[in-house]
Amino acid sequence: MQPNFSMRSLVPKSMILIFLIFLAPNHLDAQVNYLYDNDSVIIIKGDKQFVPFEFINEKGEPDGFSVDLIRAMMKKLNIKYTLSLEDWDKVQNELYNKEIDMAVGMIYSDERASKVKFGIPHCMISYNIICRSDKDYLNISQLSGKKIAVQNHDRAHGYILESSLTNDIVAVEKISDAIKMLAERKCDAVLSFDFTAFYLVHKGNYKNLRVHMTDIPVEKYSMVVNTDNEDLLYLLNSALYQMKIDGEYDKIYYKWFGVYVQNKVYKIIWYILLGLFLVLIIASVFILLLNHRVKLSTSDLRVKNEELNKENQLRKEIERNLILAKDKAEESDKLKTAFLKSMSHEIRTPLNAIIGFSSLMTEAAEKSQVAEYDSIIKSNSKILLDMVNDLLDLSIIESSVIRFTDSDFDLSELCHQTIAEAVACDNAGNIFKEDFMKECIMHSDRSRVHQIISHLLSNSIKFTNNGIITVGFHECPDDASMIYIYVKDTGVGIPEDKVNTIFDKFVKLDSFKQGTGIGLTVTSRIVDSMGGSIGVNSVYGKGTEVWLILPKVH
Repeated sequence: MQPNFSMRSLVPKSMILIFLIFLAPNHLDAQVNYLYDNDSVIIIKGDKQFVPFEFINEKGEPDGFSVDLIRAMMKKLNIKYTLSLEDWDKVQNELYNKEIDMAVGMIYSDERASKVKFGIPHCMISYNIICRSDKDYLNISQLSGKKIAVQNHDRAHGYILESSLTNDIVAVEKISDAIKMLAERKCDAVLSFDFTAFYLVHKGNYKNLRVHMTDIPVEKYSMVVNTDNEDLLYLLNSALYQMKIDGEYDKIYYKWFGVYVQNKVYKIIWYILLGLFLVLIIASVFILLLNHRVKLSTSDLRVKNEELNKENQLRKEIERNLILAKDKAEESDKLKTAFLKSMSHEIRTPLNAIIGFSSLMTEAAEKSQVAEYDSIIKSNSKILLDMVNDLLDLSIIESSVIRFTDSDFDLSELCHQTIAEAVACDNAGNIFKEDFMKECIMHSDRSRVHQIISHLLSNSIKFTNNGIITVGFHECPDDASMIYIYVKDTGVGIPEDKVNTIFDKFVKLDSFKQGTGIGLTVTSRIVDSMGGSIGVNSVYGKGTEVWLILPKVH
């Protein structure tokens, strides 16, 4: 049934509506009284599983960002309505056939716009690829010809059909069923939307699934009415406009998506571009060095083959040398492969976030959106900068040109500073303790000692949740010229068979943790270069202590 909107002549109604909206924007009651019959009841429906925008919660009630927005708008307009969430196919058909008045939300397309009336967009939605960790698809072109699961008749389904990305499409009623199929290896990937993908993967605790942004343009998400309800659409747009002015829209958005305001767009983009340029240069140099080492090893192999032909009497010895050279070449190639595999993911993940949110930032209409993108870009830029620093240090150490700048400094004051920095970065509710004397003067490279302790603290924070992290040092009992420094935590600990590998290059005990696996390698090499020693004591499930011994005077 349709509401009894007034059917005055079009020209006078349009002129009066323009007056009400622009000259009296705060008087929604006047607009409602002019356009709307108070005895009518608006029939509103939506998708029962489009989380977190509209869905049936655990209490069996309609819930989500769009649902809260509709309720607030109807309260502001003082319009009677009914709201229910059902299967999306059914809701679309009822809307197209004018059996209901409006839907709480729909992603815009030209085909849909020919059947319904779209309101002002109240959210921008990005496409995301959900894939398994053993088959990581990082962009939309990699899905060409793959078996892709989508929700039947949603916008992601429409995109695949329009782009002819693949003919092997699995259209299911529930997007949660599609994600379950992916986890059970019944399809190659799922195409869905950003908040929906993160919500369902997290809720389902799918450890073997990954979520990646795509380069598909973002979509506009709006309220829609059937083609007979243009007057209702005017009221909805006016109410949304008013809610954005008085801040009520921001409260609802913050409730569901956690946003705070601060705008530093252009300066951040400049730093991002500079950071990307530096990362590309360092990665290119590192790859060239690895290629050079492979070529040198291959050259040694050819020389030894020639010696084998010339000096038959030394055949056995040369054969052994050839095997060693071959192993060296293969090890260098493995080193290159390990680096590329690790860095391709670790760099691509923050790069995708930075590029994607930089693009969105130029289109963002709300300060709250800009602030959210600002925070994400800063966080991922910090991750990239840390990677660059580790790569620079490893390159310097591998080239055997590491230099130290020694000076007198107080180790106690340095530890205080490093702990304070760690506390600021800790989001896991850990308690930090100190176990050292009030003053201890060292003559060494202060920045390198700070880097060592900072790496150890960062590692403890990664693997400790609501635990205790202790930093301590004392003079060695048998040699007062040496200082014993340790970082101890109550985290997950290290399996016994992994303890001897943690200082090796590119070793990661947990592939889900952020990092390239070279932080402890850099730490170990610096300690060795300073004439010290480093080791680890760990009990799996109880915690880890990483210790090092350094000379007081370097």
